[in-house]
Parts: sequence; structure tokens; C-alpha cells
Amino acid sequence: MGHALFTLCIGAAVGINYGAYAPRRLPLGRSVLAVVLFDVAAGLAFSVIVLPLLLADGLAPAQGPGLLFLGLAHGFGNSTGGDLHGALFFLLSALLALCSVVALFEPLVSTLQQRLGLTRIRASVVMFALVWSLAVLGALSLQPESAFSGLLQLSDRLLVEGLLPLGALAVAVFVGWLLPESHVRAALGRESTWFYHGWLLLLRYVAPFGVLIVWFHALAPG
Repeated sequence: MGHALFTLCIGAAVGINYGAYAPRRLPLGRSVLAVVLFDVAAGLAFSVIVLPLLLADGLAPAQGPGLLFLGLAHGFGNSTGGDLHGALFFLLSALLALCSVVALFEPLVSTLQQRLGLTRIRASVVMFALVWSLAVLGALSLQPESAFSGLLQLSDRLLVEGLLPLGALAVAVFVGWLLPESHVRAALGRESTWFYHGWLLLLRYVAPFGVLIVWFHALAPG
């Protein structure tokens, strides 16, 4: 559930950005369902790759930056052909991160254009410099003797255990209970009645409790 919350919340942010440019007749319900299915399949495939790699090297499964930058790097470095496989893995990880960054850049760049009157190129340069600076600080924080030690872990904890669950809960409550149902039904106009009511039932009564369970579990000590 934590994996789904993390990946789908970021996916929702990207989806909102791209959705602003989507055709009005796009079947939103089926498109979202396809994203969920692909996300689950990718998560299972990642588990099949990662867990044997870590356990074969005697490493305890971890999560967050420690898993990606420490556990997997160590696992690939001590496996047969690990240099090649690790290089390909981290190259693909960098490409996936770049795709997400480009999508998440859009609302920030558009905001600078609208609020400050910057051209798109200048707004992109400003945001790139800001994000690059934060990325450098995150990389430096991995060094124990660095003045920024622990910054990446703190940011990851704040994002995963705080902002993502809060954002998901806010969206579920706003769309499920506060947004006029006529607006919601119009957005899902191409979906059948049973699909719409089933989705609304999950959004109102299941999703908030699922988010709260993940949230309380993440905040629980130990």
C-alpha cells in the first residue's frame, strides 16, 4: 500500500499536468485504471529483481534512498555481471526520473510565466537551476561528514510520510464529497453508470481509510 501511495500520488500529479492538455473525450476512468494496472505490474517486477539481489548478498531489504543508492549499488557490485546490469539499471532509473521531472516542471514553469511574466525558456532555466541545486544538496547529504548529512533522508521521510498521504487524503475528500457531483460525472462522461458509481464508492469510503492506515503505520514508532 505504501508503494501504491507513493507511485500513484506522484503519478496523479503528473496525470493532472498532462490532463490539462488531454482531449475532452478521453476515457479518463479506463485511462486511470490502465495506469494502476501498469503500476502494480512494474512494482511486482521490481520486487522480483530487487529482493533476490539483496538477499543473495546478505543485505536486509530497505526502502527509499538507502535502497536505491546503497543497497542496490552494493548488490550489483557483488554479483556476476553486476557492473553492466547495474549501469543499465541506474541509466533507466535516471531516464525515468528525468521523465517525471519534465512532467512536474510544467506547473512550476507555467506559474513563473503567469506570475512573473517570464518567457518559457527563462522560466525553465530558473526552475532547472533551483532543482539542480536541491539535487546537489541531496547528493552531498549522502556523505556522513557533510554539513547537509541526512537532508535526503529527511526530505524522503517528509514526502513519503507526510505530504503524499495528506495530498491523497485531501484529493479523495475534495473530489468525493465537496466537488459538485455534476462536475465529476461530466469528467467521467464516457464511463458507464456502474463504473462511475463503483469508482465513487471507492473514492468516498475506501480510499480515505486506506490512506489513513498507511499514514498511521508510517508514523508509528518502530
